Amino acid sequence: MLDLLQNAVTKASELVNAEFGIADENGVVIACSDGSKINSVSQPAREFLSLKSKTGVSGGYTLQKLYIRNRFEYIVFVKGTGEQFEKYLSLLSMNVLNIRQLTDDRSSRINFLKAVLRGGLAAGDIALNSRLYRITPDSERVVYLVKTEPRSESYACDVLQGMFPNKQKDTVFVIEDEKIALIRELAGSAEGEEVYRVAETIADTLNAELMENVFVGIGPVVSNLRDLSRSYAEADLALTIGMIFDSDKRIKKYDDLGIGRLIYKLPEDACNAFLDEVFKDGSFESLDDETMHTIHSFFKNSLNVSETSRQLFVHRNTLVYRLDKIQKLTGLDLRKFDDAVVFKVAMLVKNYIDSRR
Repeated sequence: MLDLLQNAVTKASELVNAEFGIADENGVVIACSDGSKINSVSQPAREFLSLKSKTGVSGGYTLQKLYIRNRFEYIVFVKGTGEQFEKYLSLLSMNVLNIRQLTDDRSSRINFLKAVLRGGLAAGDIALNSRLYRITPDSERVVYLVKTEPRSESYACDVLQGMFPNKQKDTVFVIEDEKIALIRELAGSAEGEEVYRVAETIADTLNAELMENVFVGIGPVVSNLRDLSRSYAEADLALTIGMIFDSDKRIKKYDDLGIGRLIYKLPEDACNAFLDEVFKDGSFESLDDETMHTIHSFFKNSLNVSETSRQLFVHRNTLVYRLDKIQKLTGLDLRKFDDAVVFKVAMLVKNYIDSRR
């Protein structure tokens, strides 16, 4: 909001060619056309504080106290005295009040939508507030949840707000540390591919702007405001599960979680028992980085020995030797489909257990 107030005094100064400013309730300048005075104490404002009147003159300045909901908040001032400067100040005061009103309304609207996402409102409260904030209750919407690096969420939020400027249709806000929610209202013809393309655009833009890894979770499209909490919960679950089982994938979609969704629901004791059964005597820990890279490539190439050896730039016999070594250590021959399935599931379960720890 300080940026908006600074913009207001700058525009006023450009129009009238006079110094305009805004001070807080202690007389500290928070916005001024003379940038050198920002964060300093305005002596005319301090002297004006002791006066009971709402408008007055001090030190060659015309000043006015502003009240928000009957509470004293700001002093607006202009360098100059007389009837004309009082009119200038009245116009600035109206502008400041409008900025504060819009900011408060947006903050209240966001708090309402946060409560909707978290499932903390009754149907009657949702209906009442949707009318208050002029939100169409029965439009199709989807929740995107963006995960950033620590302490990057505020800047990422600003970038997203620039990408989605229609604040009546799209709402962006930080919902928790490292996570930003985008509630996007969809056109009637929006398809799943379009929803996914928007997520890709978000990831591409933020990765370029922040120069760091950004991940996007997508919830299901819902047709009314009450179900937004379900879209948010699924987007959050998609991010959580996706980061455990498919951390290289930037876009995590609620209906593309695969076996990870099943494993995530399993009790930890059952997972540990399964790992002890598959990887006896610490056999998994005996696999070095080169061997694990070979295993991942072998799975990626659908257990095809020739294609895997070509991609790894090794002779076919070298790959066969490595697979024999894995079989000797773990008792599982990855060239056999059943053994490969057991090993793959065991790796996913281990990733889950490690993430829990």
